Amino acid sequence: MFPWDHGSSGQVEAVLRRRGFKYGGEGDPRKLIFPSNRGLKDSEEYYKLMSKISFRKLLKLVEEKSGLVERADLVRICSEPKLSHRLRFLEENGMANRSGNDAWQLSQSGAAFGYTLEAYVAQVCEAEFAGPSKWGVQIEGLKCGGDFDVFSWFDPALAYIECKTTLPDKVPEAQVRNFLQRAEELAPELAILLVDTDSSLNPLLETINRIVLPIMRKASGIADPEWQPGRPFMVPPRGFDGIHFGLQRVFVVNAKPSIVGNIRLCLRYYSTVVRHSSFWGGPRKDYLTGEVFDY
Repeated sequence: MFPWDHGSSGQVEAVLRRRGFKYGGEGDPRKLIFPSNRGLKDSEEYYKLMSKISFRKLLKLVEEKSGLVERADLVRICSEPKLSHRLRFLEENGMANRSGNDAWQLSQSGAAFGYTLEAYVAQVCEAEFAGPSKWGVQIEGLKCGGDFDVFSWFDPALAYIECKTTLPDKVPEAQVRNFLQRAEELAPELAILLVDTDSSLNPLLETINRIVLPIMRKASGIADPEWQPGRPFMVPPRGFDGIHFGLQRVFVVNAKPSIVGNIRLCLRYYSTVVRHSSFWGGPRKDYLTGEVFDY
C-alpha cells in the first residue's frame, strides 16, 4: 500500500457505526495532487515535502490559480535553491507543468489542494501516531452537513479534524458554526480545527467566542444580556504552547511550528488532562441556529 491510500482497516468506519452514525463513504484518491507514478520512493519524498509549510503554500498557490503562476510569485513563498528542487520534483512527477517563460500550473485535472491536505493530515495520524484514519468521510443524516475532513481512531478516543487552508480571519463564520455543531452532534473525544497557516489564530478565536457567548448565556439560564465569562471559551492551556482548548472537546491549532507537533500537543493534553476531567454537559446546543434544548 502506498502512503495516502485509504487503508484496508475498517476501524474508523466500525467506530462510527458503533456510535450510531450511518457511514456514507470516503474521499476519492483521484482528487489528490500526487506523484503520477505513485512509486514508493516518490510518495515518501512527497510526504516529507508536505511537512514543510513553505512547500504547502507553493502547492496551494500553483493549484488555486486558474492560469500560470510566475516564478517571481513563487520565490516570495519559497526561496532558492529549495524552490528549484521542489518545482523539479513536481514537474518530474507529473504534478505541474512549466511554460517557456518559467511560469507554472497544475497538470492534474480535478485535483485540489484542500483534499490533498486532508489526506496528508490523515497520513500524519497513521504514520506518526499509529491512529487508523480516513479522510473525506461522508456521514448521512446530519443537519450540519455530512462531509468530514479527517477521522482518526486513537483507541479509545475518536478524533475529528477539520482542515482549513484560508487565513484565520478569512474562515467564514458559517463554516465555524458547522464545525462546532459537528463537534456537538458527533461528540468525538477530540474535535480539532486545524488552520494551515503560521499566522496568528486570534481572529478565528474571536469568531468562536462571539458565536458561543449568546448560546452559553442561554444554556446557563443567564438573563443578563451583558454577561461575559471570566475567561474566553477557548484558551491556550498552560505548558502547551501552540494549541487552544475549550468547550469540553474542541482544539484550535495552526501549523506553527508544524502540523505534526500541534496534533501531538492536542493528544498529550487530552491524555493528561481532559480524559481525567469531569464536564457538565448541560443542555444540547445548536450552533447553527443558536437554540438550546432541555432534552
